[in-house]
Amino acid sequence: MAVIDYSGGAADSTGKFVHIIGPDDEYLVFAPGAFAKYHANIVERFCREHRDLSCTFNAAHDDAALDTIGWRVNGGGRYQLDGRRRTLTLWDASRAYGIFDAARVRALIAETPGWSGYTMRVGLPEDV
Repeated sequence: MAVIDYSGGAADSTGKFVHIIGPDDEYLVFAPGAFAKYHANIVERFCREHRDLSCTFNAAHDDAALDTIGWRVNGGGRYQLDGRRRTLTLWDASRAYGIFDAARVRALIAETPGWSGYTMRVGLPEDV
């Protein structure tokens, strides 16, 4: 399991995320709002950085498909990271990839070094 944060290590950020599953690993990929207009932009960059993966980007529909057998995007949504409070708030769903599996994402955050001390909340930031 790996968490990839395209915010450049910012203690606080807000943006979008996707959950990518491969045959032997899983990734939570976070990108601040200015970085990715669509969830597909995150998937496209992930594919470029993992040269063994094939990805097709469809600009007309603003989506990207992982073409490599055994790989898929398991939903996405929006996030708010508060480093001072050590909270990660997740909500919404990706139009292209659907809703994320909150229980699985919570487990992944808990077992990832450097993130284990974070409290993960699901729901709009002003509601939780």
